[in-house]
Amino acid sequence: MRQASFWQRLGLKIFVLLSYVSLFFFLMPLSWQLFWLVVGVVCGVVFLLVDELVGFRWYQEKPADSTLTKPRFLVSRSPLFLISLPPIALMVFTSFGSFWATGVLGGMMLWLLLEMVELRRDSVAFDRRFLPTIKGQVSPQHIQMILLSGWAFFVLLHLLVMI
Repeated sequence: MRQASFWQRLGLKIFVLLSYVSLFFFLMPLSWQLFWLVVGVVCGVVFLLVDELVGFRWYQEKPADSTLTKPRFLVSRSPLFLISLPPIALMVFTSFGSFWATGVLGGMMLWLLLEMVELRRDSVAFDRRFLPTIKGQVSPQHIQMILLSGWAFFVLLHLLVMI
């Protein structure tokens, strides 16, 4: 099977994000609500991309020996961030009533889930990307459980808000 290029994967992620936003087009009576949701989704994805491309340099520890290269640690992909995201999303989606905040968290969750789906077949890359502080290596069965629970939470959270 041929590996998809970076641009193909990015295009697919953007298509999924546009599909996600377009679902709300039919559910929101006011166009300004959709506008703030779209702005929020863009802000959430930009936050993750800025952390990956630029932000990690500010909080990354420098190795004592300059010849050693330490793998990049991303706060936005850390286990603590991933564990704290669902309760925060539940609170924001159900209590705040802010379309911008809903978009930020919805966009972040969707982008992270798409990254996890992209790395699901490579347990070493998945472990290095999302679980760098966890000892040992995650198995393919654990990756599948993480993905299933993440997607189930994402869908159920949106169904809860729509009701």
